[in-house]
Amino acid sequence: MPVILKRALIVFLFLLMLTFFIVPERLFEFPSSSPILWLLVMFLYPVLSAYPQELLYRTFIFERYKKAITSPFRLGLFSTFSFMFLHIIYGNFLAPVLPLGGGILFTNTYKKTNSLMAVAIELAIYGCIVFTIGLGRFFYEMAHSNTLPK
Repeated sequence: MPVILKRALIVFLFLLMLTFFIVPERLFEFPSSSPILWLLVMFLYPVLSAYPQELLYRTFIFERYKKAITSPFRLGLFSTFSFMFLHIIYGNFLAPVLPLGGGILFTNTYKKTNSLMAVAIELAIYGCIVFTIGLGRFFYEMAHSNTLPK
């Protein structure tokens, strides 16, 4: 678990800089404008989103396809790209790109720990960071409202 927390600090700093450079007006917008809703998301996101996603994109994929995709590297790629592809529906550049990076981290965590709980906690931490820091809109609103500034 300490490795996950160290990575979370690095991810936080990276996302803080990314938000500052691409949408500075959204920096900490959610917790400051809607603190009650933000708290609700912080409690519900891990249970209603992070855990089910990791159940599907790590546990299910690794168990279901381990005989069909015998290379651990290729199985990890399949898991990572499946997770990334899920986010294409939001129709913006960040929605699939950030989960690509996260998917690599989550796949590595799952391979090392074989623990659904470890990867669900890791995704929950990163997801809560995304919503807190100001990038959440890229993951819950569809394309028409998410375009990056020109």
